[in-house]
Amino acid sequence: MTYTVQVFESIDELDLDDWNQVHELVGDPFTNPYFLRTLQRTTESSAPLQLVIFYDDGTPVAISMVSVCSIDAAILSAGWTRRWIDRVRRVWPGYLRFKMAMCGSPATILQEKLCWLPDADPSEILRLLHEVLSNFARRHGARVLMLGDFDADSRWDTLEQFGYLRGDSLPMYSLELPFDSFDEYLSCLRSRLRSSIRHDRRHFAPPSVEVEHLAGGESAADQFTDEFYELYVRLLDRVEFNFMPLPKTFFQELLRQFGDAAHLQRVFVDGQPAGFTVGLLWHGIYHHLFAAHAFGKFSEELVYFNLNYEAIAHAIERGADCIELGATCDVFKRRLGARHRPRTIYLRVTGWLGPLFRLFSNMLLPPIPLPKQKSAFVATPSAEKIVQHNR
Repeated sequence: MTYTVQVFESIDELDLDDWNQVHELVGDPFTNPYFLRTLQRTTESSAPLQLVIFYDDGTPVAISMVSVCSIDAAILSAGWTRRWIDRVRRVWPGYLRFKMAMCGSPATILQEKLCWLPDADPSEILRLLHEVLSNFARRHGARVLMLGDFDADSRWDTLEQFGYLRGDSLPMYSLELPFDSFDEYLSCLRSRLRSSIRHDRRHFAPPSVEVEHLAGGESAADQFTDEFYELYVRLLDRVEFNFMPLPKTFFQELLRQFGDAAHLQRVFVDGQPAGFTVGLLWHGIYHHLFAAHAFGKFSEELVYFNLNYEAIAHAIERGADCIELGATCDVFKRRLGARHRPRTIYLRVTGWLGPLFRLFSNMLLPPIPLPKQKSAFVATPSAEKIVQHNR
């Protein structure tokens, strides 16, 4: 058994036959060549990346990508540590902000950042991935290396022998969809939650509100206008966890490349753009990728809530088995019936910052408490399927 690795600078150089041998068995939409082309065409100048194939005696057994972006090293800090950092940044805005090399794409989406076949050797793959990422980091002057975020699993512990420290990442939320319609989904929820959603939807209806659902393709790309992209740009100023701003052309190219598998939802309130979502349906899973809404002019919560309700309704209509809702907004997503999955990251800091990072790692990588899983559903036949699935 001899493991080797091959690195490609672009999709044009990539051995697609070898890549697809792994992607088609264990990959996701973000290891699909459509997505790789989207990244290459729209972010390469601001976020360089490499594509990586791992071989066992010449047979492809794993795939990944590495990229570089700017990162806030204090992103997960909290309490007095966070307050102290914020005070320092009033006079030193770049404090604890570094260039980071990481496994995966620079887009803040739930993605399989390292895909391997069941009979592959994780320790050998992680050893080679560490070498690739270290070389990539030196090439681009990145002091922070990150592998993850992964579903919490002991398979990744090999990374600790290469100097990585383990930390909690934000939990991800997914909602099982054993329903034939959105009305059936509502009927399965507990009465208090059902009433809350119906209240939100009654106040988000014509004539003042207009919702459009557009299948991906050239027309949908054209309908992602500057006004809707501006909602995304304004959102970035208010969120803490984001690797890099994506250009407007990224969203347009994503809609073009994936065609009918992609989905654009546009919301207008009193004729003005008030929100949008972009999603992908892939192998029975609807990936609710991006959502943005107007701030200040409209009821922010009402628009955000209804963007999610509409995404769930669309996913059910398309026959999805599950919808991936991403991280953050934990309380709201639990109200929807979504369940969380703990995630983990591995960080390594080089140079003179390394000892300091290790010294303060407990503050920079604090444990993230997970809420107790509680069912939002009542005991109906469809809800019973959900309970059985999650057991």
